[in-house]
Amino acid sequence: MRLDRSIKEWLLRLDIPIHGGRYYLNDRNIDIIDFSTTVNPLGVSEHVIKALLDSIVGSDAIVEYPDPYARILKGSIVEYLGIGIDKDNILVGNGSTEIIYDLVDSFIASNDKVAIVEPTFLEYAHASRRNNAVIEHILMDDLRIDDSIEERIATCKPKMLFICNPNNPTGILADDKYIDGILEQCYNDGTIVVLDESFIEFTGRSGYVKRVAEYDNLIVIRSLTKTFGLAGLRIGYCVASKDTVDILQRFKVPWSVNALAQIAGAEALNDSEYVERSRSVIDKERSFLLSTLSGIGFEAMASDTNFFLIRSNIDSTMLKEMLLDRGILVRDCSNFYGMHGSNYIRISTRLRLENTLLVDTLRSISDNYACK
Repeated sequence: MRLDRSIKEWLLRLDIPIHGGRYYLNDRNIDIIDFSTTVNPLGVSEHVIKALLDSIVGSDAIVEYPDPYARILKGSIVEYLGIGIDKDNILVGNGSTEIIYDLVDSFIASNDKVAIVEPTFLEYAHASRRNNAVIEHILMDDLRIDDSIEERIATCKPKMLFICNPNNPTGILADDKYIDGILEQCYNDGTIVVLDESFIEFTGRSGYVKRVAEYDNLIVIRSLTKTFGLAGLRIGYCVASKDTVDILQRFKVPWSVNALAQIAGAEALNDSEYVERSRSVIDKERSFLLSTLSGIGFEAMASDTNFFLIRSNIDSTMLKEMLLDRGILVRDCSNFYGMHGSNYIRISTRLRLENTLLVDTLRSISDNYACK
């Protein structure tokens, strides 16, 4: 049987997504320090570890089916946000990526127009292509959102718009005045706005979740994998109108968020001291890296998160391989839309010993490269 004759024709044109992290090194059996992923360098809270151990030893958490509505976790999210959001405004997913795919699958039909502010997270485009959408890439000037973005969105009038804020891979948080203008424009045009705030906790800002009460076209995505170090458990959520959440809840795969993830998420949100301590360490280490890297000939971009871009005169793919040969993994940004040939890599902040090793390694590479 020829299965390719039965599948949706455009799906055969999709590329297999390429992701980062040490598990994507194929056959390379090497020990590495991973600067490529954007997860909290402090890892997971001790309170979360204890809660997970207690749930395994003292309960039926891994025997029973998980709550498909994640009601306890939703309660923790409501308390954490503290702004009058109701449980009915929240959908929990198996990582924020599942929610991205559910959103596109639910609202976007073949040939619908989806606009993406670029360069940014690649899964927005892949989820859209999977539904045979027409993608409008809105490229930022100087890698920042400004008032020209609103004008270009108004011109293309998409059905759905994706904005990552703070942005991945730049780490930059847009000024509220630009996001406010885009929201108002899209509300008037009937465009669904997906505002991805997966890294908002690193900034110390409250974000836009409270605005879903004003804009029923606004969907704010949050992640517990980044700030709270739960990438392996895969957990995220979105805040939206009750009607939108109801649609998504009907569509999503049942039991996609496992019981341990729900327990860990609830406990993580209750540990506010951990978030503050993480932000303090990250701010200090980011400042160290930005200043030292700029002093050895690399252009390190200021950032509002735990990661940032570095540009050098060495081809980014080549630089990634040079670092990997020395046991350090970074994110080559050449496959982000609009960044091919720009020689950017993205690194996340780690702890001082590892950050110092990265600086020393880059200095050595730079010196050797200059001598050739």
